[in-house]
Amino acid sequence: MKKMLIFGFILVVMLPLNVTAHSPASMSINYDIESQELVVSINHIVSDSTTHYIFNITVEKNNEFYKSYEYTSQPSSSSFTYTYSGIVGEAGDIFSIVARCNQGGQSSKSLTIGSNASDNGTPGFEIIVVICAIALILFWKRKRI
Repeated sequence: MKKMLIFGFILVVMLPLNVTAHSPASMSINYDIESQELVVSINHIVSDSTTHYIFNITVEKNNEFYKSYEYTSQPSSSSFTYTYSGIVGEAGDIFSIVARCNQGGQSSKSLTIGSNASDNGTPGFEIIVVICAIALILFWKRKRI
């Protein structure tokens, strides 16, 4: 029994070590048809941008692979912007961007050229926080009863 308690304690202590990995909190994309520039702004808050960063940005055009960009760090520990030149697009084209964290998680966003609206992409870290908060409240209320 004592060994099980020690094992359980070690397991509980070790599991949360990778909790700091998360998807980018938010991402926005814009395209300038005249300059053929795709601008991707990302909010990914980390404590050390050399060890925890967005390592890959993948661009799809009209649901087909277009380009991929690899990184070994991110320019800032919170918000940053990448500008990609020479991205050819015309009205009606759909650009889909996927940003991937080197410690797990990803976020995506799409933009139709000539449209002012972009989709919301994949839910990020916020959804995990909300689910944990609801679970904590339910657990706390159950203990009080």
